[in-house]
Amino acid sequence: QFFERKEVKDLLAYLKIVLDPNDEIALRRIINYPTRGIGDVALERIGDFATARGGSLWKAVENGRQVPELSGTAMDGCESLVILIEEGKARFARGETAGVVLGWLAEAIGLKRDIQAATTSNAAAARRWGNVEGLQKVFTRRDERGQGGPKETLDFLRILALREDNDEDKPKDVVTLTTMHGAKGLEFEQVFVVGLEEGLLPHIRSQTERATDVPSSEHASSLEEERRLFYVAVTRAKEKLYLCRSELRAFRGKLTQRVPSRFLVEIPPEMYVLREEKGAPKENVETTKTGAAGLLAALGNMFGKPTTTGPSS
Repeated sequence: QFFERKEVKDLLAYLKIVLDPNDEIALRRIINYPTRGIGDVALERIGDFATARGGSLWKAVENGRQVPELSGTAMDGCESLVILIEEGKARFARGETAGVVLGWLAEAIGLKRDIQAATTSNAAAARRWGNVEGLQKVFTRRDERGQGGPKETLDFLRILALREDNDEDKPKDVVTLTTMHGAKGLEFEQVFVVGLEEGLLPHIRSQTERATDVPSSEHASSLEEERRLFYVAVTRAKEKLYLCRSELRAFRGKLTQRVPSRFLVEIPPEMYVLREEKGAPKENVETTKTGAAGLLAALGNMFGKPTTTGPSS
């Protein structure tokens, strides 16, 4: 869950834009964070301008002063963002490693100051900033192993999103497991979107405040981001789309009733065929623990940090 923390995702999104400005999901995440005068209305106008010109959202941001009816404040915000990203690119070009650029980005956007201002307690702010420092350590270790260049860093960010390059030489008869973020720009004959239940999508963090989250005033925008991710997922299918949910799911050792995602409920009945698959619930705790241990070991190898598996207290 470390990489799902808001402050971690925000900083990674900035790094993604430095390396790949055409990553629209990342761009939409940080275009007005911290606040730079590009609100929902301004973003919609920028998006319409990009669509009309047949270009990317980033290209429209670069030409913000040409966007019709865009306020002066939003134009200035576009310009300041472009300057920031261009400086990040220049730093990589000068040979700075990802860890160094990441630290500069955090300082340049005033991330620590924003966390302190947006968090309800000093203890929560300290924990959130600790997440940022933890992310910095991940990239510093990669720098020390000679993996801090632009290409290696972009590859690493793709791994974090469970994204694989769409290599034409790869076998066609395969199953691709990916996140909704990682699926952007890709298409498949058949797509299964799983876990469409309240608390998973939309995620509970988009609805409730936690120590590592921003105050409730931003929950609406988080919910809309979840809705955009759902749209990304359902538009990846070329032939068939399967939207899946569970009626029961194990939670803290017990089977609990699940509530369908509000995104499912919003779909008109005439647009889908309802199909139910029944089966006896399985409660093999040991199998689950073994699978979790294997995943932790894989993550530990990914980040160059050995993990110890076994019973937890």
